Amino acid sequence: MECLAQGLASRVVDLRCDKRVTWIDPAARTVTTADGETYQWQEQLIATLPLPFLISHCEGAPPSLLARIERLTYNRVISAAYAISGPRRPGCGHWRYNSDESIGYTRVVHMTEFDPHTAPDSGYGLLVEITQRAEDAMLPSEVLLDQIEADLRRRGDLPADDRVLARDLVVAEPAYVVFTRESQLAVAEAQSWLASQGIAVVGRYGRWEYSSMGQVMRDGRALALELLSQRTKTVEARQ
Repeated sequence: MECLAQGLASRVVDLRCDKRVTWIDPAARTVTTADGETYQWQEQLIATLPLPFLISHCEGAPPSLLARIERLTYNRVISAAYAISGPRRPGCGHWRYNSDESIGYTRVVHMTEFDPHTAPDSGYGLLVEITQRAEDAMLPSEVLLDQIEADLRRRGDLPADDRVLARDLVVAEPAYVVFTRESQLAVAEAQSWLASQGIAVVGRYGRWEYSSMGQVMRDGRALALELLSQRTKTVEARQ
């Protein structure tokens, strides 16, 4: 995926990073960012922003649609990263799932199984995933890190003699969409309204779905081909 991302990035023109969207005006075809800059699109806006954020930041979004979108629910994923000093264990696999409900995490990822050079030879890295409902309050970071470390040792994923040198939390929110009949109808209505405003959505959060990286690449390519076809027809009609 890194090679693919770098290959795509090398062909992108005028890429702007660290721009936080604050408002979208479909009628004026403009996007405003937190630094006060305004960008205008000519043909179509392609958005990968999470659907509830996108709709709530669009000028002219119908109140009834806003109300339905606000009720969309999702789960967050908290990733606790630990840098460990200790011998690596052979045969642990890339990751292991946990089904014990008394343990506070659902999966442990052994980072050096992906690449042995992600840590010095004297240690290894663990990435621990915790899935929570977005409605549930998060514990303070240090409290959660302490609890997860204790669970790692209790379950045997972190041997007693191994030392934690550093640790950190990364929160993905939203992470997993919660599907209901009502949510599917709301998403369909939102996508229809956005399309009528010249805005196309793509990606797991833009389309408010569960999709893999491969599916997202496929959908992005399909959208690019569709837009290219539309442009070709427009050019031919003007000739």
